[in-house]
Amino acid sequence: MPPASNLKEQLEQYKNRVKEFSESCRDNEASTKSALILPLFTILGYDVANPRECQPEYKADFGKVRGKQPVDWAFFVNGPLAFLVEAKAVGKKIDRYDEQLGDYYAKEHGVVKLGILTTGVRWRFFTDLDKENVMDNEPFLEWDVLNDGIPYDFLTLLQREKFSPELIKTFAKGKRRQSVLVAELTRLLEPSEEFVKLAIQNKERLLETRNLTATVLQEWKPILVEAIHEWAQQRRLTEALGRGAIDSESEEPPHETELGGSDDDTPGNEFRHKFWAGLLPFLATHDHPWADERKIPEYAWLSTSVGKSGIGVNVCMSKHSRIRVEIYCYHDSDKKLYKQLEAHKAEMEQTFPGEQVSWEPLEAKAASRVAVYRSYSKEEVSEDTPARAELFSWIGQQLTKFRGVAQKYL
Repeated sequence: MPPASNLKEQLEQYKNRVKEFSESCRDNEASTKSALILPLFTILGYDVANPRECQPEYKADFGKVRGKQPVDWAFFVNGPLAFLVEAKAVGKKIDRYDEQLGDYYAKEHGVVKLGILTTGVRWRFFTDLDKENVMDNEPFLEWDVLNDGIPYDFLTLLQREKFSPELIKTFAKGKRRQSVLVAELTRLLEPSEEFVKLAIQNKERLLETRNLTATVLQEWKPILVEAIHEWAQQRRLTEALGRGAIDSESEEPPHETELGGSDDDTPGNEFRHKFWAGLLPFLATHDHPWADERKIPEYAWLSTSVGKSGIGVNVCMSKHSRIRVEIYCYHDSDKKLYKQLEAHKAEMEQTFPGEQVSWEPLEAKAASRVAVYRSYSKEEVSEDTPARAELFSWIGQQLTKFRGVAQKYL
């Protein structure tokens, strides 16, 4: 099995291979299989030349009438049948559901928990979430190799040495739940006029004194959208902490566990509270109105939304007594967002004269960031001193720049 970093490199090479050869394989199923489909399974650690592991033209006994049309491959892992693959030539239309693949899936009496339908360019992955042992009508994951990012998380599970039917099904359940939540959040982030009215008609705290005309509601709508983004981001961080899910290997902005734990220079709770309590009102009066009446963070970072899903511009207390200001991309397993920023590296670095811009793809995480750092002395910035005012001013300037970069390039 290839190491994780090597696996990513090989998958990138596979994607380039599909781009190069897909047109040459159009309408030719044999070429599609040999040039586009089997190379992926080789990367994932399967011996496609071993008939005990990869059996082409796999047949099941459907009686006298059926079973004459085989499925293209059956893959076996350490003996038992693991999953089935049905292939079509590049350019052929593939339905969302393939009846032949579904028949074979059901015939294997619960042994198989994964069915794959592919043209080598488009991949669809099925399991049986709706009814046990009956392949779902809808795939839990679709991958268009030419247009989508690489689904590293799933392909890691699909490696021969990591393959587990239970893990595949757990992944599929998570993807379905995520899809439902994304649809609901999309609806919320396009709030109706009624929703906007409900949000701003607060009897205890009057947010709007004008008549709620269509023009006024349109003015409030983007403000409400950004507020929902900010709430969701804070909620996600808080709930993850409650689950004990955030640690030094987390996707989230680093907090005290990454700051060195018992190191002497780890900001303590009292210092942290005083620092944020001073920074927020400073920012609120220096071109950052979002900081006004913002709750003092309990942790070693201050997250802010830029109105784009999965993107944060944050301030973090990093280890070795450094402050970090960053663009943090929360859902960037394929590093697509990072590459978008990296494509404008020269322009971005010109935006931060005198700063060493740190480019951090965070290869081991499903996230990425670009950041600038500045050292500080706890003794000098614990109180309202010129050193603290200078540091606060620097933080405010970097936040402004990063928010501008996020709006421009993401």
